[in-house]
Parts: sequence; structure tokens; C-alpha cells
Amino acid sequence: MGYSNKAKKTRFSQLPTTKRGDVGELIVQSYLHRQGWHVYPHAEDQAAPVDIMAIKPKDGGFDIIAVEVKTYPRRFVFDQTGIDTADYWTYRDIIKTLPLTILFVDPFEACMYALPFKDVYERVVFDRTKCYFDLSDCQKMKSLTADELRWIGWKPTPYYKDVQKFFP
Repeated sequence: MGYSNKAKKTRFSQLPTTKRGDVGELIVQSYLHRQGWHVYPHAEDQAAPVDIMAIKPKDGGFDIIAVEVKTYPRRFVFDQTGIDTADYWTYRDIIKTLPLTILFVDPFEACMYALPFKDVYERVVFDRTKCYFDLSDCQKMKSLTADELRWIGWKPTPYYKDVQKFFP
């Protein structure tokens, strides 16, 4: 029996953060369906610039939006939420042709809120590899149910002990 120096690689789809993101995407897809949208998620295990394309009949035509889903808590220091800077530049390109909404599934706030990217991208605050937006630029879309919060599986850290929730 020989020794192998090959470490087992964890597939991207098996990472805990990816699994949590998948749960957030399912929560968003369900919400959009209930709002009358036809939802088209990206193919599993393939990189895509957005998580969901959604289409809704409107006035004899259609509304089409790109939806990016982020499943993590807001910042604990400021009333802000953030995304990776690389994603910011991708989204800037997308909004040249399509409306883009970022839907945050936030276990600390226990709700889902929307950031209309085209309306706020110029008010971004850059900090190293992240960029941040004020929660006041976001709109609460729905409260998360106890089952959804359990499904996400986020455990609060001590950093959030004295943080006040922004969304009622």
C-alpha cells in the first residue's frame, strides 16, 4: 500500500457556504414564484454571472430581471451589507443591458431584502476586496420563517451580540 500526497478536493458545490447559498436561492425562487415570476436558475455546478433570470408578463409584454442571491448576514459594525468587489464590476456590466436586483437572505435580520443595483451602484463604499451598501438603500421583501432560518443553518457569532436589527 503506497502513500498518496494528493489531498481530497472538496467540490465547490459541497462547501458549507455554497450549500447555504443554495438554500438562499431556493428561498428566493419560491418567493419569486409566489409573486408571479417565471424563474430560470443557472445550471448547477456551473459558474454564472447571476443566480436567476426571472420573467413576468406585464402590459402585453414582459419584465425581465437578473437576480443575484447572497445568503449571509449584514455587517455587524455598520448598517451595511456587502458583496465582493469583483462581483460589483460584473454587475456594473450586466446593468448596461438588464435590470439587476441583489436579494440578500440575511439570517441575522431574519429577512430577505432587495438592493436595486442600478439605483445605488454609485453610492458604494469600497474596502479592500469587498464593497458595501447602506441598508437604508435596501427594501425588506419578506421575513424568514423559523423553518427557513433552520434550513440556512447560520449560527450567530459574538460579534452580533449587541447589534440592533435594522429591519423591523
